[in-house]
Amino acid sequence: MIRGPHSDTPYYVLGPDTTRAAEPLAALTDDAFAHVTAAGLDELVEAHATVICLTGRRRLDQTLRSFAITRLPATVFTDHTSDAAVLGRDLVHETAHNWLNDALVALQITIPDDETYFSPWRGTKRPAYGFLHACFAFPLTVIYAVRSLPGASGAGHTVLANHVRQQRAQLASTQDDFARALKLVTDHGLRERLDTVFQHARTF
Repeated sequence: MIRGPHSDTPYYVLGPDTTRAAEPLAALTDDAFAHVTAAGLDELVEAHATVICLTGRRRLDQTLRSFAITRLPATVFTDHTSDAAVLGRDLVHETAHNWLNDALVALQITIPDDETYFSPWRGTKRPAYGFLHACFAFPLTVIYAVRSLPGASGAGHTVLANHVRQQRAQLASTQDDFARALKLVTDHGLRERLDTVFQHARTF
């Protein structure tokens, strides 16, 4: 991965000499899409993760890094394990960021950068833009995980169950700040959608 003036995060450049992913990784990603489809989130991921870069192999007990870049729409970078259901969760997380970026641009909404909110996911205060992103992406992973648990097995099932349990506490702690930050979203339809996802995830 390279770094440059185009992005604060590292990235790959795809060109004529780029080779396709190894077959086991392609099969893993296909299986992850199957979990996403079973969870009813396939339209989201298919539209906003058309390019998937699997950046590194990790064990299930290790921290998995994933990110998206605003300059590369519909592109997801993520670590992976051997478990497709867990990869599906991370694809949902990053496609949520891509979807929200697209929505804000389409609606010409600018989130003020002078307001900050405490993020339990980062353990620090974050600008409203990043905080709102987290309050959309993490609830969607909860919805995915709950719907995927019946089809997950072994260690992957444990990881998803633990994820739901951990996020339950995180979402509860952000409820009040989320309600305040949501007022910065000037479009009623988008504001309502973000709130619907957040509140639905809190029912689990």
